[in-house]
Amino acid sequence: DNQFLSANSEGVVVVQVETNSIAEENNIRLGDIIIEMGKTDIQNIANYTSELEGYEKGDTIMLRILRNKSPLYIAFEIE
Repeated sequence: DNQFLSANSEGVVVVQVETNSIAEENNIRLGDIIIEMGKTDIQNIANYTSELEGYEKGDTIMLRILRNKSPLYIAFEIE
């Protein structure tokens, strides 16, 4: 849901993580910046949403994020 995201010059910033959400379960944190999904650079919310629509339940998503300016990869299955 896009209400949990905000765009900046580096990518899409996580501005809210719901309790018991797939984001929380996979250690996505407030302030993380999503810069890549799969092999696609994420530059804005529209780009993020468009890329996410290509995934279905059971698919694994690989995110490259920046946390405290350090790159980190997080992979999880869509439930």
